[in-house]
Amino acid sequence: MVRPTEEQQAIVDHPSDACVIACAGAGKTHTLIDYAKARTDARILYIVYNRSARIEATAKFKRQGLTHVKVETAHSLAYREMISGKGFELHASGNLKPHDILEWYSPLPKFSNDLDKLIFARHVVSLTNRFCNSRERRVHHIDYVKSVKEVSAKYFANRFIEQIGDATESILERMWDGSLPFTHDAYLKKFQLQAPVLPYSHVLTDEGQDSNPCWLDVFLRQPATRVIVGDSHQSIYGYRGAIDSLSMVGFPRFTLSGSFRFGNSIAEIAMEVIRLKTLLGVSVDDFKIKGLGPGKSHGGKSERAVLARSNLGLISHAIEAVCKKGLKVAYEGDIENYTFVSGTSLYDILNLYIGKHERIRDDFIRRFKSYADLTEYQKEVDDCELGMVMELISTYGSGLFGFIREIREKAVKKEQSQLILSTCHKSKGAEFDDVALVKDFINGEKILKLLAAAKGNPANAPDRDATLEEINLLYVAVTRSRRMLDVPFPIWSEGTA
Repeated sequence: MVRPTEEQQAIVDHPSDACVIACAGAGKTHTLIDYAKARTDARILYIVYNRSARIEATAKFKRQGLTHVKVETAHSLAYREMISGKGFELHASGNLKPHDILEWYSPLPKFSNDLDKLIFARHVVSLTNRFCNSRERRVHHIDYVKSVKEVSAKYFANRFIEQIGDATESILERMWDGSLPFTHDAYLKKFQLQAPVLPYSHVLTDEGQDSNPCWLDVFLRQPATRVIVGDSHQSIYGYRGAIDSLSMVGFPRFTLSGSFRFGNSIAEIAMEVIRLKTLLGVSVDDFKIKGLGPGKSHGGKSERAVLARSNLGLISHAIEAVCKKGLKVAYEGDIENYTFVSGTSLYDILNLYIGKHERIRDDFIRRFKSYADLTEYQKEVDDCELGMVMELISTYGSGLFGFIREIREKAVKKEQSQLILSTCHKSKGAEFDDVALVKDFINGEKILKLLAAAKGNPANAPDRDATLEEINLLYVAVTRSRRMLDVPFPIWSEGTA
């Protein structure tokens, strides 16, 4: 039996609400198991980030015989209360799409061309998602125009904001009365709006740095003892509307600063990454990470992984590894996930690019008369995911067809692989013996260029929050390794050291 550290024991012994700042690999699940063991007469709800984390955590608590702990995701909890057995229909893909708006909402505003209809529909989807993920109780409480970054997209949104809001309210009301199929975010929002009181004495929320604000509202309203756990430096889902809930709760704060995943050499690199935030005027003096791990393989076959910042970086590396070097490669998550963008197949976008309109299966992509129209649409709505796909296409052109087909056909299972490939987002929660990074991450040199545009004033740096999240992505990537770490670029250049 492993004795808890002083930091872990302090959390186990604390009798009331708590906010736990846990660095990467700090043994937070083990700590929460000890927390549950000390409260066998309690009814404990443990909210985790996604389905795979739910399966893993459920198994860990079950092995310890802790049957008084129920593990859920926010969505699985809401689904059981709002959807299961009630005769409601679920959206086929789970998420709202622009073509849904065009089919379900009328009358549309009068537009001079079809492209404006598509742009309008995309704004309705964005506002619907933003409202469903928020803690707000009315659509008009969302300052949607302020959230739109790109100039032309902001102009369009401002011009049609009343109609965008009306369409959003109409779509949601029809979902909630059963006239339209529910999306996952819509049933979670309906759950939050009913202000539920959950039948648990203790409610624990994991990955608090990437909490859904909608769930945070439910969590904070509970009369139970509440514990929220996470690491603000691992907040990487701001583009989805996630917020760092750890900074928004006034609970007593505890820390888990020792990582059992790796030794001091990787811990020092992780701290080097975190200190990049000082270039943007953020103090990190209160953050420490100590390497307590053995710094070696857990035994068995050694796992080597390459992590990329983006799908573009990952697919480019996959082409090099599989098509040119002939390596046996596995992927973190399904390889299909890397060939889709916002639910749309990369093949459909490629077919539009080469003018093969008859081969396009996706209803939304089929609405575009040309790739130039899709390019204009991407700029107007500032769709970052679609932009990454277009960058891939500009790099490889129609040759991407053959490359994607080959890396899909030659994908193997992890136990058969020589190399595991993943984006940083997909690797969240995973760990490997040896990790190498692709060169598409941020570093000090890139931050200096951003600061140059702000004339050295961090407060005026363009997209400052997004840059801080880019630093978090680099931190998450370097802390996936147990043993060896290859960072093929300087974290701090001469100008930033």
